[in-house]
Amino acid sequence: MPAGDLFNSTILASFQDGKKTRQLKSLLKGLGVRISLPTNLHEAYKNLRDQKPDVVIVEPVLSSKGAEILLTDFLNHCRTDGIAVILVVDDPHLSLPSCCQELPRANFPFIAEDVTFKITAEHQIAQLNKELAQARALLERREEELAGSLESAAYIQRSLIPHEAPEIQEFSFAWEFLPSEHGLVGGDLFNVVRLDENFLGVYILDVSGHGFPAAMVTVSLSQALDQHLSQVVKKRVSYPPFYQIVPPAEVLAYLNQEYPVERFEKFFTICYAVLDMRTGKVRFSNAGHPLPVVIRRDGTVIPLEERGTIVGLIDAPFPEEEVVLAKGDRLYFYTDGITEHQNGEGTFFGEARLYETLSRCVGESLENACKSVISSLSSFSGQSKVRDDITLLGVEYTGFSGS
Repeated sequence: MPAGDLFNSTILASFQDGKKTRQLKSLLKGLGVRISLPTNLHEAYKNLRDQKPDVVIVEPVLSSKGAEILLTDFLNHCRTDGIAVILVVDDPHLSLPSCCQELPRANFPFIAEDVTFKITAEHQIAQLNKELAQARALLERREEELAGSLESAAYIQRSLIPHEAPEIQEFSFAWEFLPSEHGLVGGDLFNVVRLDENFLGVYILDVSGHGFPAAMVTVSLSQALDQHLSQVVKKRVSYPPFYQIVPPAEVLAYLNQEYPVERFEKFFTICYAVLDMRTGKVRFSNAGHPLPVVIRRDGTVIPLEERGTIVGLIDAPFPEEEVVLAKGDRLYFYTDGITEHQNGEGTFFGEARLYETLSRCVGESLENACKSVISSLSSFSGQSKVRDDITLLGVEYTGFSGS
């Protein structure tokens, strides 16, 4: 390595023998090196704290126990500050303390090429170690920031999950939500909103990606779909009753225009439904989301079929589908965290296991039916962790109670 790499560096050298001091000074002359030559280790220790050298060249002094302790403290200080150290040992059989065992050595009389090479190499190694330490410290700070961001995102997501369903005699609701166990906050969101005295809005969605960006898109969607904050699901009109419940396909078409992938760098799937409390009719539209399933009160399974493209990808119409629930029938919405949940062998839980579990639970309460799905997932996966958010929303039609 070229001696020019030493330019503007600081070297501290401490020897008992004046010959070593003179020869090293002569070898380094003209190389642009700042050199400090204390006469003993005590003075070298003081200079070490004051000058912060890049390289230390030292002759071990082991004349007493105190001298050995001083040398050990001196070398430990160098190690802590990331200062390169080279030993000069005249006697190859000298018993050195453990702190000296791994240090490089230079022989005396000094050979110019050997000394400059070792000084240059150790200086570069020390610099790389400092840069590595700085990089690790930066990484630790970034990890702390990321942990804080994920914690904030998780708080946001939890705050948007409904705590209780609206009290409506015609429908009952139950749900299960399990966040990912990998610290990756997902974008699952669902809600039940009362649109007026006869209609309910129900939606479930899944934003791509994880962490704070996904949480922010989720917040925006939650606000857009809240009938109190926008006209997305319920718009004003100039004739009685002076509002109109927006059909599901139009709701998705609006979201498709307002949330293009290139604007938010996120896409999402969503299923939005309008429930008629008087008739049990469900009108829904689906944008790339796992299809809801109807479980009749006799256990018959009816997977719904209409599904459009993911929101934000292309300008395309979203189809609508209708299904009428009889008293005791149930409608389940879910995210792909359930069907794509894997066991240790990589097998997916899948729709068939989900449908079979829900059909088997028709005689149980809606809440127990939802809990049974989570229990089946746990039994299926064994020790496998939840890799994505898991959301299941159950709706049961209990019959119209009005006049």
